[in-house]
Amino acid sequence: MTSDPHYKAKPYKVLEKQVEFHIRPWELSVVWGKDKRYWSVPDHNDTRKDPHTELLQVSWLEVTGSIKLKDFAKPGKYNVSFRIGMKKDAFGWSGMPVYIMAKIGKKGKYIWRSANIAHKDDSTNFEIPEGAPLQIEIPDPDDCKEDEELHFGLYEVWKGRWKGGLQIYEAIIKPAEPKNKIASN
Repeated sequence: MTSDPHYKAKPYKVLEKQVEFHIRPWELSVVWGKDKRYWSVPDHNDTRKDPHTELLQVSWLEVTGSIKLKDFAKPGKYNVSFRIGMKKDAFGWSGMPVYIMAKIGKKGKYIWRSANIAHKDDSTNFEIPEGAPLQIEIPDPDDCKEDEELHFGLYEVWKGRWKGGLQIYEAIIKPAEPKNKIASN
């Protein structure tokens, strides 16, 4: 009998259709996430104020999640981001960006944005990507198949270098702000 070293997400619980989603650490799947040498993944009963998954050391970073399109309250453009932090002793990130990727359906085409996180320290957590958001168009949820999903993730799988010290607090899916928002007086 072999044991699976990967952490499989607890299902994201939606009580009613939502406009904004905050996906907690235990609702994200983590490659090698069950191996305590590489990751520390909190339990869904974690009572800390701001629980997070902590990357101890890996060469393959793959943290993913999904949301059924039927759970969205309305169609439109949505930003996909991750709220993360870096420990003071983080290592391996110089010259190695992470990638936030998203697609609609298993066979959909990924869109992506890179983020340089090497310059950050443990003073605060922050949202990536910074600047230009990763936007994806969500079709009318009422027109979607029951099993159709938005797939998203945080990746660094190409360089093959060891890295550590990353803290993942949540993934965030929220409506995009209109580009030319008019200020009201």
